[in-house]
Amino acid sequence: FFSLVYFQFYLMLAKYLLLVLIWCVLESNAISPLEATFVNHEHLPFVNFAPGVDIKFPYSDPQTGYYLVYLRGQPGAAVGMHKHFGEVFGLTISGAWYYEEHEWISKAGDFVWEHPGSTHSLMIAEDEGVTEIFFITSGCLQFLDDNMETIVLFDWQVAYNMQMDACTKASIDCGDLTNPTVPQSSLRLPRKSKDEL
Repeated sequence: FFSLVYFQFYLMLAKYLLLVLIWCVLESNAISPLEATFVNHEHLPFVNFAPGVDIKFPYSDPQTGYYLVYLRGQPGAAVGMHKHFGEVFGLTISGAWYYEEHEWISKAGDFVWEHPGSTHSLMIAEDEGVTEIFFITSGCLQFLDDNMETIVLFDWQVAYNMQMDACTKASIDCGDLTNPTVPQSSLRLPRKSKDEL
């Protein structure tokens, strides 16, 4: 009789602990009441990345290592040789660019998928005006010199720190660009009614 009572007690305790565990998991993964976070592109300052190349990093994810890159390059500008340790997806918004090591040229609307391990030098075309590219980048980039020696390693944290430094210098509160559930109030536009849209 006592062993059955103990068994039922421990079974009830196990069910309770399981419910507490499930609640904790659900609570930690709860969907925020903010269904989307808006970052006002016009108010986010550019970071000068290389001569003629300015970049914005509107989001960096410390959990996955992904970061977003909005690149604006002047005709003839270049981003030095670098090696990718993760995937990169790029969409050309305007202008044209290419890799010095390849034959193709990416123009407005073209999509580029860079595989882990790829090494190249990004060049902005000289005859297509200002070029804008949006990249979804994962993992580390290893920037290399002419002797293929490492100059610097670049990842989500470096991108985040560069963007936050630019915000500080411009006296802009960028909010937390690593957490999509936290509002960036200073980067929000006033809400418009349906009639105003």
